[in-house]
Amino acid sequence: MSIMGKALAGSVLGFILCAQVVALGLWHLPAHGQAVLVPALILFFPGWIAVIAASFMCSSARRAWLLLGMLDLIGMAALGWLHHGVTI
Repeated sequence: MSIMGKALAGSVLGFILCAQVVALGLWHLPAHGQAVLVPALILFFPGWIAVIAASFMCSSARRAWLLLGMLDLIGMAALGWLHHGVTI
């Protein structure tokens, strides 16, 4: 069960995490990265696979879920702050 839990955590939460990383990267480019949207989406998939592979480095499935979940929450907070114009 541990291997399936790690794979599921990497697949589900890793997808969200990679989408947030791409969105944060595109946000800082002129016109929010419209000119480089396709290359960014092409780079999304290797990043997602890397997160799935990295989830197997966790000692347990629970730890993988917690770690990726926390990273997803941080990413959501960063996107929310950018969307609402909060500066750090």
